Amino acid sequence: DLGRQMMECGAEAWRADNTIARIFRAYGLDVLDVHTMATQTAATVKFPDGRHYTSTCMIQPEKTGTNLRRLEGINAVARRLCEYPPDIEDLPVVMPVKGPRWSWSVFAGYLLGAGAFAVFFGGRLWDGIMAALIGGAIYLMEQFRDTLRKKIPLIVYPEGTTSDGQHGLKEFKTTPFETVCGTDIPIQPMISIYRVQEGDMHPAWYGDATFMPHLWAILGNRRSTADVYILPLIYPEGRNRKQLAKAVRDAMLKAYCEHTGWVPPAPEEQPAAPETKIQETDREQQHA
Repeated sequence: DLGRQMMECGAEAWRADNTIARIFRAYGLDVLDVHTMATQTAATVKFPDGRHYTSTCMIQPEKTGTNLRRLEGINAVARRLCEYPPDIEDLPVVMPVKGPRWSWSVFAGYLLGAGAFAVFFGGRLWDGIMAALIGGAIYLMEQFRDTLRKKIPLIVYPEGTTSDGQHGLKEFKTTPFETVCGTDIPIQPMISIYRVQEGDMHPAWYGDATFMPHLWAILGNRRSTADVYILPLIYPEGRNRKQLAKAVRDAMLKAYCEHTGWVPPAPEEQPAAPETKIQETDREQQHA
């Protein structure tokens, strides 16, 4: 399994072969063959009693990438296994999952690199500033994606603001959905509906309300109740961020209407566009 993880992090095949062989030899096994390629790794070993054992493991191309930090950790585990092999009963070794490590130096590198390239290739100062902001956004997106790859839930509020929750949903910001586009990472839509008693302050902080008076008023509520509804998972399925944001919003809006009884207003009819001179001429010729 360590060989598979190494390949997923961008390691060379021969390094994965070498690591697998070293671990088997650390347990006194005779390594007959280890072969790793882009989609599979296989190993055949011989036990002291003469028995042969072959194991294969599939490597999914869509999960491969370049993650040198994770690869460094896998190499450290492999060296530890070779130096102090644990008992067979204690295997597999469970590595604690750590969240993505924020690096201010790497973040600054994204900013300076993007901004400097824009200016170097003829851009103006404002072009460099905008390029630096885009570079910072790319770093944040990679941090989000790294978090999700490690199966750490990431909570996103796509409306980008708060409201009284009594007039439907606001339009969603589509940028956060770019994090899962092109992956098989699912989105778990959830809606929360506050049940506010008459005379109590609404828990949501919205409008022109200032924070401290609003907080003080909430503490005076007799009880604050919120209903949370978990909706079915939504997978990217090749959709872009705008299509994915619309699909999630439609599902959440449908559930919101079902649980609150709110009815969306009918869309306003757009006035017909005035006829152009060419259209008027064509119509006159048809009548003639």
